Amino acid sequence: MTVLVVDDQSAVRDALCEMVEALGYHCLAACNGEEAWRILQTEHVDVVLSDWQMPRMNGVELCQRIRNAENGNHYTYFILLTGLSDKEHFLRAMEAGADGCYEKCSNLNEIRAYLGSAERLVNLHRRLERESQTSLRAARTDPLTQLGNRLRLDEDLATVWSRTKRYRSTCAMAIVDVDEFKSYNDQFGHLAGDAVLQRIAQTIRRNVRDVDGVYRYGGEEFLVLLPEQALRQAVRAMNRVRKTIEQLSILNTSARRIVSVSIGVAELDPSVDASIDAWLARADAALYRAKALGRNRVEIAPSRPR
Repeated sequence: MTVLVVDDQSAVRDALCEMVEALGYHCLAACNGEEAWRILQTEHVDVVLSDWQMPRMNGVELCQRIRNAENGNHYTYFILLTGLSDKEHFLRAMEAGADGCYEKCSNLNEIRAYLGSAERLVNLHRRLERESQTSLRAARTDPLTQLGNRLRLDEDLATVWSRTKRYRSTCAMAIVDVDEFKSYNDQFGHLAGDAVLQRIAQTIRRNVRDVDGVYRYGGEEFLVLLPEQALRQAVRAMNRVRKTIEQLSILNTSARRIVSVSIGVAELDPSVDASIDAWLARADAALYRAKALGRNRVEIAPSRPR
């Protein structure tokens, strides 16, 4: 746990820092609220242990600024130490968002008690943050393939769309569809079909870049986002994916062929794509063209969806 000690009196500040470090915590120090605020912009701090009365920015003002800047991703436990023990000052501290307001002391056991309470709450917040992040990931992950789901895709499409439009960069998308998958499912059953989808998902993920997004788009359809990829590069990457899937040699005896994929690729074109849906429609049109031309191939999108 990292503790930031804030006090304009160097002797008091040094004594508090010694006690904080003696208790096994990492300690930072600032001589007033302004310096503390600058430190908070670059350092991860769990607890602020601050004097109330300081020049330039006092402890209450520092606490209010911290609370106003918090966005829910990190909580800073704030303790005010003051020589003012009346009820009015205690209420002001609580209204400012302080977690504790105590009389100044030089007693190690009291500081241990203050920081012990802080540590319990800090650990609770850390656990809740981890659980929240786990829940967020689960809500955006397809349980069968462990790829991003439609919710994650919608969010990433919006981000890519905005960034590409703003910075005039390139981006391509590819829709990948497993050829004649229904016949495979009908013959071998859904459990076997699920296993095939998992293998194909893993193959796609391994054969594109780490920065590329891979999502389960539908039942047997996947979508790949390829940022900073022009059409020719995207087609080359998708042909590598297609060939690798073919080399898995998964036999679809019902269709009398190896399981393969058809792929439609579309580079984002601001002169044609008025919306994300228009971009998706062109990639989908390219996919249907690949199907119509015999499957197990990559086709590029026409300038306008058919």
